[in-house]
Amino acid sequence: AKDPNHATQHMVEAFGLRGMQWGNSVTDDERKHHAARVVEAFTDLVDVLGIRPEDASLGGELGLAVGARGKGTALAHYEPDSKVINLTRKGGVGSLAHEWGHAFDHSLEGGRLTRTARGTEGAYLSERVISRDSAKEPLWSAMDQLRSSWRTSGFRDRLHTTLRQSVKDGNMSDGKRDYWTSNHEMFARTFERYLQRKLQKSDRKNTYLAGISRSATEGAFGFWPNDEEIDAMTPAFDALFEAYRKQNGITEKYSRDQIARYFRDLIDREMTVQE
Repeated sequence: AKDPNHATQHMVEAFGLRGMQWGNSVTDDERKHHAARVVEAFTDLVDVLGIRPEDASLGGELGLAVGARGKGTALAHYEPDSKVINLTRKGGVGSLAHEWGHAFDHSLEGGRLTRTARGTEGAYLSERVISRDSAKEPLWSAMDQLRSSWRTSGFRDRLHTTLRQSVKDGNMSDGKRDYWTSNHEMFARTFERYLQRKLQKSDRKNTYLAGISRSATEGAFGFWPNDEEIDAMTPAFDALFEAYRKQNGITEKYSRDQIARYFRDLIDREMTVQE
């Protein structure tokens, strides 16, 4: 679309996003570029997860902002109180999967807010202790199995070793280790690698969706799972999203062809209205 406002509206309608916010410094060309890349990224996301295009908005509650709600030095962040993903104009490219993972994790807890020692923060299912009763719930059980896979894959132990060495080498303060090992951060990082690896195995890639480099999975800054580790976690992720699909009445996995037809139909309807 030549009109950035039309491109934005198409993106909101296609995925059921609650809204789209642009920063004042984001030019019309940048808006058109980001709108096109977001459509491509969400198309790959719903294809890999087997969900419907409108499910990308997590029940119509998720909003997206580009260059509008910067937070410190973060390239991107998810705001649990407002349920908005913010990407910076340039640095946020490649972070959409990570932040969508946070939003998904948050949505599984019903978006409730909890009071913590650090203030009001969003509740994430990945942070919850699974009780005997809640373990009977498929989604809760699947999340518990996924967290176990962080250990059985070898990722958790390797991560702790890497972080200790990073502190020893002076590349990180000791207090930062809690951030990297928190469950909701572990979920978001492993989730984006899960998507990236699924695309890789089908000879595809989407660096706007997930731009994790090889250096982020190996060596001194290997804080993301490597190929072997994420392959070991994949069955647990598959089970989590199978449970999610069943809970939301998604009886079949949507293929990329079905998603493409969905968009063609949407565009055809828009053209008919304009005529």
